[in-house]
Amino acid sequence: MSSILKVDEIQNTGGTTGLTIDSSGFILPKAVAFQMHPTSSQTLTNGAEGQIAFQASNIDTNSIVDLSNNRVVITAATAGLYWLSFTFRLSNSAPARIVNYVKVNGTQKLVGEENSNTSGTTGSQSNTVAGLVSLSSGDILTYHIFHNHGADRVNETGVTNTRAEGYRIGSV
Repeated sequence: MSSILKVDEIQNTGGTTGLTIDSSGFILPKAVAFQMHPTSSQTLTNGAEGQIAFQASNIDTNSIVDLSNNRVVITAATAGLYWLSFTFRLSNSAPARIVNYVKVNGTQKLVGEENSNTSGTTGSQSNTVAGLVSLSSGDILTYHIFHNHGADRVNETGVTNTRAEGYRIGSV
């Protein structure tokens, strides 16, 4: 005979609910840890990787966003498995190659690349990279971009165009 585990019986060893489950029964991420975006354009050098500057944070549930240094710093309380996403949009540009990088402690952890084989100035091009990354206390996240439009270009601002975000989905 099998037994059925009730939602209110799912607990961690500390006796608190180990999962967040909404009223429809969907399991939710542990927390939307952060979301940040630029509010002013940044000039990005053609053919060179550059770190993205962020000026605003819509979400920072545990004070891990460090806007003055354009990074996220993981603490002991926020360490765990994260779904990270980084979307970048070049203004009025369609370079032959655009690459987004998410780095942890200066090492590439996520890379997303798009090749169009042409360089134009009709429309804007977005690129997104996302994936699971295990983060430990003291880890530093930074966000970088490379393009080869043929000339220096600027990014589009605002959370709908260029943003970095992280969802903590569990502890490790």
